[in-house]
Amino acid sequence: MKNILLLFGLGTILFLSSCKDDGCKAGAGGSLTFVLSPKHHVRAIPGCTIKIKYNSKDFPGENGNYEIVTQAGAMESSVTVTGLKCGDYYFFGVGVDSSVTDADKTVKGGIPYSTEQESGTIELVVPVTETH
Repeated sequence: MKNILLLFGLGTILFLSSCKDDGCKAGAGGSLTFVLSPKHHVRAIPGCTIKIKYNSKDFPGENGNYEIVTQAGAMESSVTVTGLKCGDYYFFGVGVDSSVTDADKTVKGGIPYSTEQESGTIELVVPVTETH
């Protein structure tokens, strides 16, 4: 009986020590910078809006609950977001591509992104496309 308890105790210790908390929970308060550039094929989208969802790999919907909504200047085709932590993010971009032949020149789309990087800069293209 003593051996069984000893084996159970060792097994429990091994199991608990194998469960690792990597500390990567997306959000504000970190040292990570993202430079986010929506692109329609290879065309940059000036004045784009970027929405950021923390701790998600799934599209929360165009009008979903995002923690950050920011917009590039009229002549700028990327946004820079500083002070974030490592973790899982969903980036959603919306803008206008004047080269689109449709009457509605809106382009939008998103991308999930995960990182364990805790500081520095990550440049990321957010792919966007026409809405039909």
